[in-house]
Amino acid sequence: MSTKQAPGLNDRALILTDELATRSAELGIKPSSVVSARMIDAGIESLGSLRAGLLIAQISMANLASVTLAPNPDPDPKVMSPVVVVNVTHPIAACLASQHAGWLIEDQAKDFRAYGSGPFRAAYGKEELFDTFGFRERTNSAVGIIESPVIPSRELVHELSIMCGVQQHHLAIICVNPASLAGSVLTASRTVQWALMKLHQLNINIRQIVGGYGICPLGNVGGTLNQSISRAYDQLINHSQVTLYAKGDDATLANVIKQLASNTPKHDSPSIENLLAIQSKSPYDLKHAELAPTKICIQNIESGQNHYTF
Repeated sequence: MSTKQAPGLNDRALILTDELATRSAELGIKPSSVVSARMIDAGIESLGSLRAGLLIAQISMANLASVTLAPNPDPDPKVMSPVVVVNVTHPIAACLASQHAGWLIEDQAKDFRAYGSGPFRAAYGKEELFDTFGFRERTNSAVGIIESPVIPSRELVHELSIMCGVQQHHLAIICVNPASLAGSVLTASRTVQWALMKLHQLNINIRQIVGGYGICPLGNVGGTLNQSISRAYDQLINHSQVTLYAKGDDATLANVIKQLASNTPKHDSPSIENLLAIQSKSPYDLKHAELAPTKICIQNIESGQNHYTF
């Protein structure tokens, strides 16, 4: 999907956002408003749910992916945790222009710091990724996801509407607590996106990737925010599996896999939680582009050859 073929990332997400709000009681979420902007609380004052997380994950990818739960094919005998399954079409638009949590949103006066994901990033358009891939949007409505245990202030919401170039009542924000059921699903849905960001970090042309499929077990929910995020990241790195569907020659794809295998974390690396404790850092200090699932397969849909990191 090129930029010309894929306008309306925010419009696509808005349809599912309307559904999310309509089903709020069923999904355990809480819709409200902040300075006339729509605000949906998923796991902060509300309980949230896995089903809400599935719909929010699709919104984060502008509805260019299906997101479902499935039994874990390699379960821990002590934990009956399902896997989040994503099937992504138009991966650059879905994962990099929309899903990537690449917008660090801060309100220093309120000591607020959180990552923004979803298609309102394309309306903002100031991240470096948009210089490379485009997908900037002039839109009447903007839909974004903010991952935080607290609701952003009125002043910040007003500022976000200005940065996205929309009127306040045309801004919709889904505020997801990462340490909630919905947040655990949202994080686990980032398998394909993390793989693509790793490829991009290695200066590999990801335009040859035409689709993606990933599975990731849910991390345990509960404890502190850092603990929940760390557990979810450990699942993404050590226990997820990604298949990327690509066009190109096999020699090039084999070289891609070689670079991935030598530049991704190893299974015997310290857990994210332990690593952060050792370095006295928070998950917000991690460079997402340096993280990736250890199990990635690139399938050449022209030759039928598979190339693995494992």
